[in-house]
Amino acid sequence: MGMDRLICMRVKCLCLSIFFCAAICAAQTQPPDTPAGHQCAAWLENFNRGDHDGLRDFLEKNYPTADLDRELAFRKMTGGFDFKKVEETTPTKLVALVQERSSDQFARLTVEIEAADPHRITKIDLNAIPRPADFPLPHLSPGELIAASRKDIEQEVAADRFAGVVLIAKRWKAGLRRGFRLG
Repeated sequence: MGMDRLICMRVKCLCLSIFFCAAICAAQTQPPDTPAGHQCAAWLENFNRGDHDGLRDFLEKNYPTADLDRELAFRKMTGGFDFKKVEETTPTKLVALVQERSSDQFARLTVEIEAADPHRITKIDLNAIPRPADFPLPHLSPGELIAASRKDIEQEVAADRFAGVVLIAKRWKAGLRRGFRLG
């Protein structure tokens, strides 16, 4: 009886640990509930949408020193960003990890805002960083790699971001060989 109770307690502790780890990980995938977190989330939403008028309206109201054409060109180049993890947060500053939607590139995003309402954005910095160890690339079989590569390349061609020839080979045997052109 004593051993059964001990095992039951260990299972409960393990389940609680998994639950709390999952809750912490889930919490890190969204900006925090702070003024800086709200502005970061709103900027990401508008930036990712890539809608000229919507982004212009957001920037005029919330980040008037930003250059709309530069933001849109950057959006086209990156495909937008997915929020991955909070690194530092205060009511007026958020530092987070984001990943480009059109590549595996990670960046450190810093958003700083005014302390007083309406909490306008005073600074947004994005700096490319090496892939963090807590976000490893998945290991793919050769077939999965070719299928994923084909999908990514076709998306880049459809978005007018790539034209060229792709060759994926192992030991001189081609797995994918194809030319792509724009339009």
